Amino acid sequence: MLHRVFLAALALSLVGCLDSGSDVSSDVAFETVDHSGISGIVIARSVAVRDNASWLALWAQHIGNHPPSPAPTVDFNKSMVLAVFLGDRPNGCYSVTITRVFLSSSGLTVAYHEGTPPPNVSCTQAFIQPTHIVSVPASDALVQFVKE
Repeated sequence: MLHRVFLAALALSLVGCLDSGSDVSSDVAFETVDHSGISGIVIARSVAVRDNASWLALWAQHIGNHPPSPAPTVDFNKSMVLAVFLGDRPNGCYSVTITRVFLSSSGLTVAYHEGTPPPNVSCTQAFIQPTHIVSVPASDALVQFVKE
């Protein structure tokens, strides 16, 4: 509840800034829940999760055929989950990292970087599924994902 009150106050202050003709963004702290190259999600997608049932379903898809692992606990009264899945990539030199989450007049933006193999580098020859999952304070704001 406190996070929602803070975000509401922040949104109101942003509206005041917009009236003056400027667009201000505010960084949102995030915490990594999982950051790996192995996922059961083989098609690229980005997702915002705001409830436990959706979180458990996403985690089950993410774990896929790998040994079962309970979903990390998330208090959806205070937090939400943001995730970027790159899907299948042909070698171990691919990666994804959420680099910044910020709130602006257009909503909550999740910036991420997709690492790709440099030229003439040997990479592990195996399909991987780069993934980064983070938690942030709960928000009803529109979420958009932006590749840097």
